Amino acid sequence: MKRWITQIKSSPAVRKSAVIGLLILIGFAILAPVIANNQPLYCTYEGNHYFPVFGDYPASIFNEYEQPETFDWREVNLDYAIWPPIAYSPDFMDPYNRKYVSPLATQKLKNDEMPGRWRHYLGTDRIGRDTAAGLVHGMRISLLIALFSAFLAGFIGLIAGGLAGFYANRLVYVHLFTVLISIIGLLLWLYVSIMQPLYNNETPKTIQFIIGTLFGGGLLWFLNKVLLRRNQKVLTLAVNPDGIVMRIIEITNSVPKFLIILSIAAITAKSLTTVILIIGFTGWTEIARLFRAEVLKARESEFVEAANSIGLSQFRILIRHIAPNALGPASIAIAFAAASAILTESALSFLGIGVPEGVVTWGKMLQLGRANLEAWWLIIPPGIMILVSVFIFQNIARK
Repeated sequence: MKRWITQIKSSPAVRKSAVIGLLILIGFAILAPVIANNQPLYCTYEGNHYFPVFGDYPASIFNEYEQPETFDWREVNLDYAIWPPIAYSPDFMDPYNRKYVSPLATQKLKNDEMPGRWRHYLGTDRIGRDTAAGLVHGMRISLLIALFSAFLAGFIGLIAGGLAGFYANRLVYVHLFTVLISIIGLLLWLYVSIMQPLYNNETPKTIQFIIGTLFGGGLLWFLNKVLLRRNQKVLTLAVNPDGIVMRIIEITNSVPKFLIILSIAAITAKSLTTVILIIGFTGWTEIARLFRAEVLKARESEFVEAANSIGLSQFRILIRHIAPNALGPASIAIAFAAASAILTESALSFLGIGVPEGVVTWGKMLQLGRANLEAWWLIIPPGIMILVSVFIFQNIARK
C-alpha cells in the first residue's frame, strides 16, 4: 500500500494547487449543513441552551404558531442565536421572496425589509429557495458522485487492464462451471437492476440474495481461477483475458458514452446510487486501456524476471511489483473520470433524468434557470462551480 501511495505522490500529475482546491471543496461539502442551514448553530430560548443544527429537537419547543407548516426560525423570538453564514437550507422555501428575487433587489421579511443576516446573497428561485444554499449543498452531491463513480471506474479499469496486460498473448484455463455461473449471475443482475424497475421499483429480498450469491460468488471464483492459473484440463475452457477485455473496450467505445448513459438513466429508477453505478460502469475503458499498456511495459522489466526466478506467485508479482509501477498514467485517467462524472451528472440533472426529485444539484439549478433566462443568478453561479470543480480535477491530472 505504501508503494502505491508513494507512486501517486511522486507522480508529476499531482499538483499542489489543485489538491488544495480539491480539499477546500471537500471541506465545504462536509460542512455544508453548518455553512448553509435555516436553523441556528446555537441559540438560547426561555433560558435553555440548544444546538438545532447538531441536535433533533421537537418543533413544538420553539413553535409559537398553531400550524407546524408555517414554522419559520426567523420569526421565533430567540433570546440569543448564532446563525450559519448562509441562514437557509436548500429545501427551505421563503414565502416572502418567491418568483425569482434577484440578489440585487429589495428583499422582504413579512412587510419589512430583510435584515442583512437573513438576506439571500445570490437570490432565490421560483418557489423561494436560496441559490447560495443550493450551491453549497449541490457541491456535496457533485463531489459524492464524482469521487465514488471515479473510484468504481478505477476499480474496474485497474482489474480489467491489469489482467489484460499481465495475461496478454497467454491462455488461461477456467472451469466451465465458473463461466456458466458468472454468466447466469450477470444476466440476473442486469435483469433485476435494469429491467425490473420498468414495472416494479422494489426488488424482492430473495432475488437480491440470489443475485448477490451468484454474481458475487461467481465473479470472485472466476478471478481466483484466473489469478492463480490452475490449469486443470477437466471441464476447463481456454480463454484469452486480453482479447476479452479489448473486445469489450472496443464495443463500449463504438457507441457514444453519453448515449449509453442517457439510455440507461431513462429506464432505471432515479437515485444517487444509480447515477454513480451508471457513470462508473461506463467510464472504466480509458483507465483499463492505459493501465494495460503500462502493465505490458512493466511485465518485460528485469525486476519481473528476477521475481519469477525466485519463485514468487503471479498474483504477488502483479500486485506488489507491476501494479505500483504502472499506476501513474492510470491515476491521470481516474482524475479525468472524476471531472467527466461532474459534467455527466450535471447534464443528466439538467435533462431531468439524474438524481431524484428534492435533491439539489448544480445541474438542476441550471434546469431551473432555463425556465427563466432572466434569472442569471440561477445560471452563472452553478456554471462557475461546475467549471471550477472540473478545472481542479483536470489540473490534478495535468502533467
